[in-house]
Amino acid sequence: MFAEGVNDSNILVFEKLNNVMSKLRQDISKMQDDLKITRRIRKGDQEESILAYINGLKVKARKFYENRADYIFCPKCNMLIASVWTLYPQAKNVFTLTCQRTLENDTLCGEVLKISSKDLKSKRGFSTDNIPDGMK
Repeated sequence: MFAEGVNDSNILVFEKLNNVMSKLRQDISKMQDDLKITRRIRKGDQEESILAYINGLKVKARKFYENRADYIFCPKCNMLIASVWTLYPQAKNVFTLTCQRTLENDTLCGEVLKISSKDLKSKRGFSTDNIPDGMK
């Protein structure tokens, strides 16, 4: 039948086969959509998971740094002078810092602060009890 080519007697057969094949493709696409296994959905999930992974890494990195960083504030004007991360906080590390904040009356604070890394660790990483609310 197919070797003879297309003629009036078998054109209806070809049309019916084409309709059946189209119907099967539509059914397959519908099943893939129902099961959420289409290429579009897989690519979308992959992009979302990559963004979620990167955002998760950012959150973990921030927590990692905040758990290790020590914040040194000026005792006079309460300005953050330094954020330090010491590898050996129990060693005899002493920081001497000078506050360079310009106060309201256009004078320099100039407070000189000496603090050891041991003292910072005993105060949860802060050199003052006056910790800003956003850093608690």
